[in-house]
Amino acid sequence: MHNKARILSTAQNASHLKGRIEANQDQQTDLNHWIFSLLSVQEGWKVLELCCGTGAQTTYLAEKVGPKGHIWALDISVEALEHIDKTLGKQYLNRITTMEVDLDNFSGQLARRGFVEPCFDLIFCSYGLYYCSNIQETLAEIERWLRPNGKIAIVGPFGPNNEPLYDILHKNGVVISEYVMHTSKTFMTFDVVPWASEKFEHVSIHPLVNPVVWESAETLMKYWKNSTFYDETKLDSVRFHAEKHFRQAGRFVNEKWVMLLVAEHKRRLR
Repeated sequence: MHNKARILSTAQNASHLKGRIEANQDQQTDLNHWIFSLLSVQEGWKVLELCCGTGAQTTYLAEKVGPKGHIWALDISVEALEHIDKTLGKQYLNRITTMEVDLDNFSGQLARRGFVEPCFDLIFCSYGLYYCSNIQETLAEIERWLRPNGKIAIVGPFGPNNEPLYDILHKNGVVISEYVMHTSKTFMTFDVVPWASEKFEHVSIHPLVNPVVWESAETLMKYWKNSTFYDETKLDSVRFHAEKHFRQAGRFVNEKWVMLLVAEHKRRLR
């Protein structure tokens, strides 16, 4: 049975994250190229990255801010942060500081480390903000840490995200929890967009439909096993029907629906 604690444990586990990333390598559009072709990051900026994971976007940010800028990359997973530290190129060693921080307590932990709000030019979060306990409180804290003319960029799934995969799982009796459905489909449009529209002068929304082609049942199964909606009791049934699909069609096309929201210039209190 799905429960939030197990879901969060899977989501924040570095090895499961690595498995999901590997299974999605054959995306039609490179996610990082897409994000940073739309998100302007200036040299010298001080950037707070929440839920940095294994650093998929961290080095991109470090390259953009240059030697005079800095990235504070926060995540709850020590394993993920160690991966970043071990794989950093020499040119980024002085630009990135990794910090083991719980998303629900990031504000207090920053304050205890001597940070004084507001101090960041950009606060960035890709795939992870929805794991906080109280989204409105977390968004309010994010706003407080942002400088008046700063920028917030949030990347997350929306709409019919993963629908082809969900369909085959549903047909085999896999029950996907309401929590997972919210975080993978409605979180951005129901929680993030209304908040940003109220709090910022300028909000831009960039959607992307990114097909992922899986050439084998093994790859499909790998993604599912590392996901937050894996159900071992349905393993044999899903594998049987996945292999049947590949014998007939030769490939499986899943669709990742992605939204990049960029909010700039905090509204002044009246």
